[in-house]
Amino acid sequence: MYHKVLTSPKFYLLLYDMDEALAEKAHDKPCVFCGGGLDWANYPRKPRGGPPKTDDKVTLCFSLCCGQKSCRRRNRLPSLRFLGRKVYFGVIVTLITAMAHGVSSSRAASLRSAVGVSRQTLTRWRDWWLGYFPATSFWQEVRGRFATQPDLRVLPKSLLEPFSAAHEDPQTAVSKLLLFLSPLTGRAAEN
Repeated sequence: MYHKVLTSPKFYLLLYDMDEALAEKAHDKPCVFCGGGLDWANYPRKPRGGPPKTDDKVTLCFSLCCGQKSCRRRNRLPSLRFLGRKVYFGVIVTLITAMAHGVSSSRAASLRSAVGVSRQTLTRWRDWWLGYFPATSFWQEVRGRFATQPDLRVLPKSLLEPFSAAHEDPQTAVSKLLLFLSPLTGRAAEN
């Protein structure tokens, strides 16, 4: 069901459009450090794991920096495409790790080979979801929003379930989950 999401160029364009809308909204706000106006400072990324025939614009990372000469600090934006500094697209990191829970080793191997992820990378992602993610201030702030707490032993699969329960369309469920996770990427940062 989610395999089509991972390989759909249209889905990556949808995520780009959603990121662009978030960036436009953030551009209208002042710098989080000094209150100055913000300038565009977009840059290309080379994320791994997307479909082979994807428009090049989906790799553009929207970014803003303060226009004040005394500040010029970067204001990183929330993103549905990129999960922090991870090299792979955020949807790949999230869905491959989620699908690896409870599947046979041959199915996990198939998932890894479909997007070129090594076993060691999948292990690092799993460690990130099970160890780092629950300790983030983001998770501490938002975990109370769930009527039933996601099982921390099977993240991100248990985090995907509340979003997929309300939607029959996997693309909608995944995009809502990625929007939920987008503050992990969008933290103000110094240059």
